[in-house]
Amino acid sequence: MNNISPELFIKFSWSLNYKISTADSSVLSESFLKELYSLSKSNNIEFYCWDLTNFPSDLDIFKILKNIEKIQYNDKKTILIFKNCEPLSNLRCSNSFYLRTLLTTKLSNNFQSIFISDKENLLKIFANRMSPFYQSHYMITEYGK
Repeated sequence: MNNISPELFIKFSWSLNYKISTADSSVLSESFLKELYSLSKSNNIEFYCWDLTNFPSDLDIFKILKNIEKIQYNDKKTILIFKNCEPLSNLRCSNSFYLRTLLTTKLSNNFQSIFISDKENLLKIFANRMSPFYQSHYMITEYGK
């Protein structure tokens, strides 16, 4: 599997309705987010990026979710980046279920999200049958070793 470029992500993610994408941080190029941000701005696409290591508690993550609720009423195309998603791998975190609901139930297709983390946490979040995000994603990178 080849990694998707920022250009292809911008060009096709809305028409293919990805909604939730994942990227292994050990494989993703250092320049990917910078290029994606630049392309977003030049294409009039909103861009938000949260590093979840800066939001360690459930209450902190809930604050992010409240921001997303506000953003979702904007019909503008929007990219949401979630870096270091370890807090979402806790299966007792109800915020994970709420986040999935926010990202997948909106009738308009204006959100595209990318979850960036290491392989271990991506597997906990997206390959565990008990996880709210189980098999609901498109991989934009392969898994690292």
